[in-house]
Amino acid sequence: MGEPMQVSQFAGLIVGNTPTQEMFNECEFIRAIHNSTHEKLRSKTNTEAERVKNSNIALESALKSKDEDAIATARKARTKALKAQELAEKWVKEKSRTLGNIVAAWSMSKRTNRKAWCQAMHSIVHNSKSPLATGSLAIHAFPQEFVDSLADRTGGIRSVVATPKVLGDIAVEGDALYMYAAGKAKTYLFRYDKVKRTIVK
Repeated sequence: MGEPMQVSQFAGLIVGNTPTQEMFNECEFIRAIHNSTHEKLRSKTNTEAERVKNSNIALESALKSKDEDAIATARKARTKALKAQELAEKWVKEKSRTLGNIVAAWSMSKRTNRKAWCQAMHSIVHNSKSPLATGSLAIHAFPQEFVDSLADRTGGIRSVVATPKVLGDIAVEGDALYMYAAGKAKTYLFRYDKVKRTIVK
């Protein structure tokens, strides 16, 4: 079907609404949190994958040497590396799920002008110059609005997207995220350090 196009090629796909500057600013903040978290998760995955690769190379070398002690040591190191990789993959999956839940709760707290919010997020993510960017954050955050907007543009079917269950509303206040759950006090989640590009508990 040809080479995949750069995400920036889809920048004007969602139009016809009037996002405010405040919407753009907040969407940029959520995008920064999303991207920095995934960078950390990718780094963890890549580190463990490299460790497994090196342990395989060491084991192959030991097998060629026919040194029983070296082989035993290399096998133990490979087993340890594989176990660490397995644990890392579970950790990454859990953190990725948590991040997805946070994005969903933040999005669902936007009860008015949701198409404008969708357009703002879509514009933000599709201005990315990163070769790893997919623009999927706009779809994850505002799936129904994304589908409806595409249907408007293409004359397609307005499929109904399932609504995820969330524990409460999530609001951006300054450089931090807070949760507001029914019948409970406001809960601080974390803040995002824009200079260090990292989440701070």
